[in-house]
Amino acid sequence: MALVVQSTSTGTGTITKPSGVALGDLLVLKVGKTSTGATSPTPGTSTGFTEAIQQISENNPGLSTSRNSGITFLWRIATSSDVSASTYTVSGTYTVMYRISGWTSGNPVFKFAKGQSTASDDLTIDTVVNLSRLTPSLALIAGQNNTNTDDPADFSAYTITSGEANPSWTEIRDSNYMFSAYAQTSNLTPVTRYGFFRNEGVAAASALAYFIAIICEPAADNAVQSTQVQTVAVAVPNSGTNSNTALSTQLPVNTVVLASKGKGQQESTPWSNPDKPTTNWNNLPK
Repeated sequence: MALVVQSTSTGTGTITKPSGVALGDLLVLKVGKTSTGATSPTPGTSTGFTEAIQQISENNPGLSTSRNSGITFLWRIATSSDVSASTYTVSGTYTVMYRISGWTSGNPVFKFAKGQSTASDDLTIDTVVNLSRLTPSLALIAGQNNTNTDDPADFSAYTITSGEANPSWTEIRDSNYMFSAYAQTSNLTPVTRYGFFRNEGVAAASALAYFIAIICEPAADNAVQSTQVQTVAVAVPNSGTNSNTALSTQLPVNTVVLASKGKGQQESTPWSNPDKPTTNWNNLPK
């Protein structure tokens, strides 16, 4: 089944769930956190969600003047409680939430890469990676910026390099120093580079944490069902040379085949009665 971003929402601290959440949907939270001082930001969390990616950036680690940023990828599979919920409480400063259909179970992140920068002023991120893809996929880029100016940076020009042209990107958030965007692609060649552009506006000390995550469609169950069928072997009378030659003692043999057990399990074994030899009876000379 194709992966589809069905709806999204944004928030700060408390976030309203995306519209239309149904059982089995993949729910993804991208949580950004910022701080100033010697203490690094802790990872973003939300009850019931599991962390898949975390990245921290500090421009002056351990100093009271340090600008700090963190970005975290959290996920969960929607249950009945998510269907009935209206909001989620998130331990984070800025948040984006995705509702994605087409996922089944387990950690959705197939491959990822992450990075950080403390460069000031405008910045082009262009990172060499090797992110394989087995099936059509979603690419999600997100990051958190922290600068000592009141002029938040703008983000744009999201890109991945692979065996196809850069796909079309949908930006979900670019405000309050946080950005998030996604692209859908059916190309299966590895992603060899990814990046984006930060327009700082005013040159200032910054801390930027970011990542790219690849979510591949679940592989289809292509197991071939058994082509075995029930057969009946019919015995044919033996033709002897003497008038009192007896008919064959062979009996009809029914071969019963059990149903195929499907992918990942052993095929059923057909059992049949072995053929019995034909016996010819002849009168002895007197």
